[in-house]
Amino acid sequence: GNLEAMMPLCSGLWADRVWGELHCLKELLVERLLDAGRGQWCKDSELFLGEGDGGHPDIADTPADREARSAKLCGRWKDVRSEDIDAIVAREVSQLLQRLQEDSTVPRIHEAASRPFARLQASLIEAAWEPDQHRSSLAMLRSWLVDGLDGAPCPFVVKQFASY
Repeated sequence: GNLEAMMPLCSGLWADRVWGELHCLKELLVERLLDAGRGQWCKDSELFLGEGDGGHPDIADTPADREARSAKLCGRWKDVRSEDIDAIVAREVSQLLQRLQEDSTVPRIHEAASRPFARLQASLIEAAWEPDQHRSSLAMLRSWLVDGLDGAPCPFVVKQFASY
């Protein structure tokens, strides 16, 4: 989930960049949730699964080593309180989608045709964290059906998509 390592592998298209950045956010989230819940899900909170040989802790591993590893894995969310994680994830996803929608350096295929779909994609992705976005997505689809796309009548394939 390292963003600097992930971005060169993405093609530069909007959907690829969104996927790469959301993947990195997901990795940070998973590591932070595992770290936060260690005391609840691990019989022995001093046991660090995946560390050491054959499940046996490395005797040379110090608490400082574990803390450094935790800081690396959890990244900027290391000190985030568990009860604040949902709100932070929702905010970061929203900021990411907004930034990528406005980024003129992110190439798009057939800009005039894809612009509305990029907005819809962002709205649907954001709805996973902000359920009110579902209303915005439906309103966007309804406006396409009524008003068309960029002044042109709505193509049949878009009507099929909207019916789902």
